[in-house]
Amino acid sequence: MRKAFITAEPLPASLRQDLQRFGLSVRQGYGTAECGCLGYECEREEGLHVPEDAYVELCDPQTGEPVPPGELGEIVVTLFHPAYALIRFGTGDLSRWLPEPCPCGRATPRLAGILGRVGEAVKVRGMFLHPRQMEAVFARFPEVQAYQAVIDREAHVDRLTFRVVLREPPSDPEAVRARLREAIRDGLRFQAEILLIPPEELPPGSPRLLDLRRWD
Repeated sequence: MRKAFITAEPLPASLRQDLQRFGLSVRQGYGTAECGCLGYECEREEGLHVPEDAYVELCDPQTGEPVPPGELGEIVVTLFHPAYALIRFGTGDLSRWLPEPCPCGRATPRLAGILGRVGEAVKVRGMFLHPRQMEAVFARFPEVQAYQAVIDREAHVDRLTFRVVLREPPSDPEAVRARLREAIRDGLRFQAEILLIPPEELPPGSPRLLDLRRWD
């Protein structure tokens, strides 16, 4: 293996450097399941070139109007494939345009990477985790008083942990954790660690989803 094209999650500089130590030429791309590839790095590794077979806009998430150059906006895509026409599809991802021409000589516009999300959903291990989906899973457990999903990253691998407060001390904590892990795996499609914590460690008003990852 000599070349790698990375998609589905961010490529921080630390991970790129680790891969390059194996002699790999590493480039990253951006896309969605609905639209395919919407951006790719060239040899300069300065932003994501937009492919010529898609019309990409950056729009205000509230109004749908294009944002001025240099401002943050939601990536909105129109495809012209005759068998799969897609008009102004909002990806939920945020970016901004890089105004200066790329030194590589390509004339296509460039996105400055993925700079955030519209709404509360976050991507974990290449899949989206939605707060409303978590609510549906934990609604099946009347013994749960409160919970919080915590996302962190170790050795370039996302780790998902649910901190859970029970209404009563359980007689069999491991049985409760096993039931929760199974429900999360079936309902959310994630493997997760379960921590049973006392109420004082999760006070009212705590965020339902806490993302501790740093993309350095």
